Order: sequence, then C-alpha cells, then structure tokens
Amino acid sequence: MASINLIFFLFFLVLTTSASPNPILPKSGFISAVKDPSSLQYVAKLSLGDGTAVNLVVDLNSPHVLIHGGGGVPVGSSSLECAMAESVRTNPNSKACSVRTRNPISNIPMSGELHEGKVAFEMWDGVSLTNNNSNNGLAKIDPFLFVKSQMTSNGAKGVLGLGQSRISLMSQIFVAFGFLKMRFSLCLSSISQGGIFLGGSPNFVSKFSSKIKHTPFDYSEDFGGYYVRVNSIKIFDKKMDLQLGDDEPFIAARFSTIAPYTVGPFGTCFVKGGEDGFPAVDLVLQSEMVVWRMDGRDLLVPVGDDVVCLGVVNGGFSRRGFITVGGFQLEDRVLEFDLGNSILGFSDSIGGKTCNDFGFGFDLSEKFSESFVV
Repeated sequence: MASINLIFFLFFLVLTTSASPNPILPKSGFISAVKDPSSLQYVAKLSLGDGTAVNLVVDLNSPHVLIHGGGGVPVGSSSLECAMAESVRTNPNSKACSVRTRNPISNIPMSGELHEGKVAFEMWDGVSLTNNNSNNGLAKIDPFLFVKSQMTSNGAKGVLGLGQSRISLMSQIFVAFGFLKMRFSLCLSSISQGGIFLGGSPNFVSKFSSKIKHTPFDYSEDFGGYYVRVNSIKIFDKKMDLQLGDDEPFIAARFSTIAPYTVGPFGTCFVKGGEDGFPAVDLVLQSEMVVWRMDGRDLLVPVGDDVVCLGVVNGGFSRRGFITVGGFQLEDRVLEFDLGNSILGFSDSIGGKTCNDFGFGFDLSEKFSESFVV
C-alpha cells in the first residue's frame, strides 16, 4: 500500500511541475517619444531589430512608416505585399514597388520604394517595460514593410506614421501579435519624454478612467487624417455662431502631432499675468456631455520670459470647415484610438501630472524572459 501511495505521489509531482502555467501576455507594445525643443515635433526611436535604431518624426496621420536608409530588401512590383500597399507605376520598366506618400513636414507629395526589413520594440505588461538597452526580450516583426524615403528632419530620418492603411504600423502589429487589440494610445509630454502604446493603453489610465470621455472618430485623407465632429463651440459657456449651412452640418476637428499649434504667426499676446481669467474654449462633440476643453494652459503659448501668445487663430472668411488641434493641445492627455470601433477616448488631464512623470522609456525593473518574435 505504501508503494502505491509513493507511486501516486511521484506521478502527481511530475504532473504538477511539468505543466506550464498560462503565459502572461503583454498588454501593448511601447515606443518612447521625446519632444524636440527646436522643431517642437515628437521624435520616436525605433529599433531596426539588428542592434541599430533610427529616430523618426511621429505623425499621427501618415499611413506609412518612412525610413531614410533602414536597410531591408526591395519588394517586387508583382508581389502581394506591393498590391496591399496600393502602389503606383512610376516607371513601367522598373520591378520596384513604388508607393505614393507625403512628406508631413512640407506637405509635399512624394513616392518611395517599398522595402521589407524588421523592427523591434519594447513590450508593456501593465506594470513595467522590457529592457530598452538591448534586443533581449524585445518584440520583433520580421518581415516588416516600410517605405524607403529620402526625408530627414532635424536629425530624424523618416516618419513613424500612426495612420490607417493595409501596411500601416498598427495593421502589421495586429497581424503579428493577435493577442493585442486594434488600438493605440498616446501620452505626449510637454516637458520631455512621453510614450506611444501599440495595442493597448497605459495602466495608469484606470486610476482616472471615470474621467475618460469617448466619442466616434473618422479617418480621411481629405481631412488630413483622424478627426472628430464638432457640433458647437462654447466660450464662457456661450455658444458661438458657427454659421453652418445645410451642406456643412458640423465642423471637423482634426488632430496633428506635426503642427505644434493652430497658429502661424502669433497674433494676440500678453505680458505674463495679464492672461489671468482667460476663458476656456469647449469643443462640444457628439453631445453636451462630451466636451474637449482647452483651458489657458492649452491656449496660451510661452514665447519668451515674460510673454505668452494665443495659440489659436481666426480662420476668417476662408475657413475650410475644420479645426486643427495641434501637438501643444494634445500634450499631457491620454488619447486612445480604438481602430476596431472607431472610438476616441481622451482625458482632460492626467491627474495634474505630465506624461513625463510616468518614466516612459526607462528600465522599470521587471523584464520579460522571452522574446516575442514573428
């Protein structure tokens, strides 16, 4: 009887120790983004998966990842990948896959060849990041499709586009990592370093989730990318007369990480202290309960030691029916783009903190022991 019990115990021990627990999957991919003080653009560092990295300008609306150099191999014009990229034939004798795109800085159309390489980025488990000092434990996508371009800007060598296409960054991440959601989140810092969460949201959102508002969004190249519908604008809780016609039932508010402000040049300025009591501007979206509020911090831009200027401009009689919400107005908020449901989640603030306060881009102690390679 004792021998039978011993055999049963050994069998139970082997069974319990050999059974692997369910793996804890990451909540999202992560790429840090730093504000460049000279250009006021946001620059992300993307690992190319071979120990090298490239700085790319973050463009919320570009449907492609553009890389100057970047290695990789050309994609043939008759390939499935080229068909997915909706290529154009600029030279009938060329076997290269040419993709029509746009320089977001100059807004000039251009084309570049589609290449196939690999990229790597950190993963976020809801608490910490993988080690950003090496490629161990980084998520890798191989092959990864990008457009090879000659574009450079203030040391950045290309564009990290977060727009929509069949070969967009998010489309490729969703195909490669099916456990991630078809969404991405931004937390851009007004001071230094913020982050882009690919496939999920930062964990601190749950601390003030009741303050997150939601509204439908659309994506259209005609409107410059992502936009929401503004039904009315209020100042001092008074509705402005938007003079909308039957053919224009709403104003589109589009978002841009390229345009620092909705101005150029500044027209109305104050000596610091003279802006006290400056009214908030409310963009009323799908209902009176869903409002994007821009207070004095969002509207007044410091241009010197003692001067601030209004960061919006009168569109005049040439108004084209949309408002640009620039990077200055996007900073230190959480924006979550749910691509599967076309819903934007946004916060008015993040509890009095800046996105830099959360330590994005730094080694936060816990590491993943396994690389997620596709």
